[in-house]
Amino acid sequence: MFDFIGNFEPMALATKYSVFTQDPIYVQRADNTVKYVGVFGDLAASAFYSFGADSNVANGSEVPGNPKLGREFGGYVIYTTGPFAVAAAYDQLNTGTTTVTPDAMTRRASAAATYATGPVKVFAGYRWARAYDGGVVPGAIPGAANQGSNLYWLGTSWRVTPALGLSAAAYYQDFKNTGRTRGCSLQMLQIVNSANGAH
Repeated sequence: MFDFIGNFEPMALATKYSVFTQDPIYVQRADNTVKYVGVFGDLAASAFYSFGADSNVANGSEVPGNPKLGREFGGYVIYTTGPFAVAAAYDQLNTGTTTVTPDAMTRRASAAATYATGPVKVFAGYRWARAYDGGVVPGAIPGAANQGSNLYWLGTSWRVTPALGLSAAAYYQDFKNTGRTRGCSLQMLQIVNSANGAH
């Protein structure tokens, strides 16, 4: 998911102000993974399969006789033509263990697009997420059945000079069956100096 979201996140995955704070799956690494990446002209595609996404989870990853525990798979496609790019991604992760909710699973589908004109680039994205059989959607209170959320983001970046860039973005997440507020929004501004980093 990191390879997918990196090109479609206006805040460049800032640790405090970006889609990263809304759903950490976009920057998490899956352990024990086989991955394929292909580029076919304007189209880039990738698929992966993890035999145990998080080897630190006791009884929840690479358990003999329980191949679905810790299993994760997904992929993405990105199409770029001139100043326009559009992408779609899918991810499915089993988060159960042999002792607690062995069938727990979370599914995500994402779509995003960018358009660049001169020094300005516009971003838009959407992520659908559902958790089943004890799975938990990020930001939700554990325990609710069949949790879900819809995450939307819109932003822009402006390369003011070769050494100075400005980015702004808004995020909105609509929770369902999670015990949380129905929605939340964030707005922020990021200033990037290529010599000194982001502030």
